[in-house]
Amino acid sequence: MPTLVLRGELDFWSRPEDLRALEVELTNAPTVETVTIPDGTHYLFNDRPERGRDRFIRKALSFIRT
Repeated sequence: MPTLVLRGELDFWSRPEDLRALEVELTNAPTVETVTIPDGTHYLFNDRPERGRDRFIRKALSFIRT
């Protein structure tokens, strides 16, 4: 199954190296797309629009629709 991994740039929990590790470890996924949302926090889905929520929603919907 195609996989999308999203993280916020300001996320205190997931680091850039975690994103790279997931890309390597998801060997059964035909495609892996990783995205870092600028100024986003760990709570992208629940945060203010200017902290990444709108970008998170747009990216997730775009990925689902393709």
